[in-house]
Amino acid sequence: MVVVTLFSVVINTSASLVLHKEGYSGIKICKLIPVPFKKQIFVKMLVPFCASALSLVVSVVVLVAFKEMTAANGALAFVLALLLEMLIEIACVSAELRNKAKEGSSLAAVLELASVAIPLVVVALIGALSYAGLNFYIAFSIPLVLVAAMLALSVALFAKSVDRRFILLETRN
Repeated sequence: MVVVTLFSVVINTSASLVLHKEGYSGIKICKLIPVPFKKQIFVKMLVPFCASALSLVVSVVVLVAFKEMTAANGALAFVLALLLEMLIEIACVSAELRNKAKEGSSLAAVLELASVAIPLVVVALIGALSYAGLNFYIAFSIPLVLVAAMLALSVALFAKSVDRRFILLETRN
């Protein structure tokens, strides 16, 4: 389960700077086209997320098919990894919208490091709770609920500020 979670989340980090990979002229074009900013950001986040989710599905199916993990554990790992991917993607795009995560910057490096560290912390928490004597599924559910709550809060804050922050992004002529 550790491998599934780490593998899928690390794959998604390659697309963590979806806005600044377009450059200033791409952002300028995005500001000019008559499509709401929220919809543009959503699509820019959805494409790498779908690719990562597809690789996650394949990974889980293969592991379950070769009996390396049970179907129940595979389903739990799938849900947790998807929630972590969404959380990390929102954190990365939020940092970009604050115009502080340009490729090569120290914040971009911290975001990439966090995208590996956060799943490791979650897996360590599951291990510690299991080691403390909790049933594995209960030990797994606690971090799952925490990640889901953090994701819900992140989505609410992100949706509230995305339009304003997108307008403030720098562009060059």
